[in-house]
Amino acid sequence: MVRSVPLACVAVVVRFFFVALAGRDKVIMEPSVRRYHQASKHAPDRYAPGPGRLDWASQPDPFRYYQGTLREGLPLQPAVPDPPFAALWQPEAVAAQPMTVDALSCLLANSLGLAVWKAYGNNRWALRCHPSSGNLHPIEAYLIAADPFVGVHHYFARDHLLERRWQPERGEAWRRLWAPGHLLLALTLVHERETWKYGLRSYRYCQLNLGHAAAAIAFAAAALGWRCSLLWQAGDETIRRLSGLPHAADVEAEHPGLLLLLSNQAESRLPDTAALAAQMAVAPFLGKASRLTPETLPVWPGIEAVEKACHKAEEEVVLTAAKSDWPPLTFGNTTLSAAALLRGRRSGQSYDPGHVLPQAAFFRILDRLLPRLSLPPWALLPHTPLVHPLLLVHRVEGVVPGRYLLLRDPAQLATWQGLLPATASWQKIFSAPDHLPLYLLQEESCAEWAGVISCQQEIAADGFFSLGMLADFALGLQPGAWGYRALHWEAGILGQILYLAAEEEGVRGTGIGCFFDDLFHRWLGLQGDRLQTIYHFTIGMPIADQRILSLSPYAHLTERR
Repeated sequence: MVRSVPLACVAVVVRFFFVALAGRDKVIMEPSVRRYHQASKHAPDRYAPGPGRLDWASQPDPFRYYQGTLREGLPLQPAVPDPPFAALWQPEAVAAQPMTVDALSCLLANSLGLAVWKAYGNNRWALRCHPSSGNLHPIEAYLIAADPFVGVHHYFARDHLLERRWQPERGEAWRRLWAPGHLLLALTLVHERETWKYGLRSYRYCQLNLGHAAAAIAFAAAALGWRCSLLWQAGDETIRRLSGLPHAADVEAEHPGLLLLLSNQAESRLPDTAALAAQMAVAPFLGKASRLTPETLPVWPGIEAVEKACHKAEEEVVLTAAKSDWPPLTFGNTTLSAAALLRGRRSGQSYDPGHVLPQAAFFRILDRLLPRLSLPPWALLPHTPLVHPLLLVHRVEGVVPGRYLLLRDPAQLATWQGLLPATASWQKIFSAPDHLPLYLLQEESCAEWAGVISCQQEIAADGFFSLGMLADFALGLQPGAWGYRALHWEAGILGQILYLAAEEEGVRGTGIGCFFDDLFHRWLGLQGDRLQTIYHFTIGMPIADQRILSLSPYAHLTERR
């Protein structure tokens, strides 16, 4: 049983009323969410509660697997077309590929798979195609489908294979619940991978990571001509049941994240998740989850409280439509293929302050943050933008240093003029494209402040520009406390776009999770708690560390496949 939904309304599936609250400074926030958000803030005189030191012997394994499952290796060199990356920014430019094993292998390899192994001395670690705070990777992924793999499979990224966790007793009955060319991908979280290093603040990082991963999947799907949308109506228990998350007391818990629908059809059809879950209740899930740590890590009650407060139930929501009539994107000189760019994305570790970003490249990067609903990854976020970048421009050709706001929804201009200090100049940039809602708020040299605000990290000052993502908590929390999670997903999605847009221009991006929240607010002159900064980012010219070796991501599998 499936429900047909027009393409333009794929993600308009949950009751999500965003009520304009212009002029309000105080946000009605569930007490546990308010306490958590305040307690998890960094400040110059104290950092958010954390472990204090890193116990390397107890670091969680970044790869979970299931013992006792049937494993199916995915092709390491799938036979599917690899379009130019620029084609992903153009509507209908990539022909839809059939949902084959090769196509699914390509999707997972270009989004959740390994990008490279790094080695320095006796140390060796893997990077993945989607970034993660501290490269700790709290996300696990579960494929729920009828074709090309029947049932529920866990993706084991280290060896690029699927572990069969559940299969229907009656395959034909299961297949009747699906429209051809559709599958679900559930993303879940293992908090311990982040709390091991970051303590209380790690819940925020986990939610940001979900946004990054969802956007990475959307771009990898676009390279196949597929569409990827976020099922906003799916509740946490639905995701838990569809994924068969481990409940055993002797392994680290996994928490529901979000549910994605992928389709190679012009019209997406939503599967009846209740009917899917009912069939799953008939047969047991297979396999025992691997333990990730040699010992039990400390429990963070604040995370348990905010997790409980932000629980999402199954519900209907109406998403207020985002403005989508933006002009077509423009392009630079990149000739990279989609796979080359998606797998070649890296986080810059340090930047050379002697370089200047060309003005045209700067405007192209920002233009990619505007929600064109026919392009990836905007089917994930078809609602009115709730997160807007406050830019600190240092070294951009023809753009004076200072504070700028990219208002991703021009209809919110009056609201934001009331929320930001009256001293803001709100000057449009005459050299920018006419449609780009970029405003100069204050001309000043702010590189030094950028470094200070980002926990004294020079990388925020040495790039071309840095930014803080300001989230509108009044609007974002209207659907309930779980909107706190969704605000971080939106910020993570914007971060992934910035990463790819930087690579497209031959430079590099870096997500910054460590920043002094309220110091940034005071520096901007914000009043109340309606606007909160939830993620920072910087783009610059990277300095390569020649001491670190790069190794093939799947060389360890070539002899076995």
